[in-house]
Amino acid sequence: SGSAVTAITFTSLDLDAHLDYVIEVETLGAAGSNLFSIYANNDQTATNYRSQLQNGTGTTAGAEAANNARIGYSHDELRGKSVIHVGYSTGRYFMAISTMLRQTASTTFYSEISGVFKTAELSANLTRLDLVHSTSSGFEVGTKARIYRRQ
Repeated sequence: SGSAVTAITFTSLDLDAHLDYVIEVETLGAAGSNLFSIYANNDQTATNYRSQLQNGTGTTAGAEAANNARIGYSHDELRGKSVIHVGYSTGRYFMAISTMLRQTASTTFYSEISGVFKTAELSANLTRLDLVHSTSSGFEVGTKARIYRRQ
């Protein structure tokens, strides 16, 4: 039930007190192939982040690097799952690492390992995370997102 959404927000986080967070996202994507990004503390300026990914489908492999916060991908009303680990590197440098598997057709799959880091140290504790889809209402009804913390 419910409606499709463009963003999924987690608030009242406390990364200074926790070892890290793990987010599980089971996606059902909007029509077309579209990405989603992860943002720290409501800073949604894409150029404040850097991303790197390696991917593959069948026997084809690829890689990409960009100034953005791209952490996952959904595809044409097919299912996928991303597991995203969120934490700090030395100091309060925000980092997220994702592994993903998604359907590209009824019998083919696409896998990806991606990472995002914020190019400047956070000035305060991480208390909010946003997953923002590149397509309006891109997280279709049926998408599930859960967050877990490690002490």
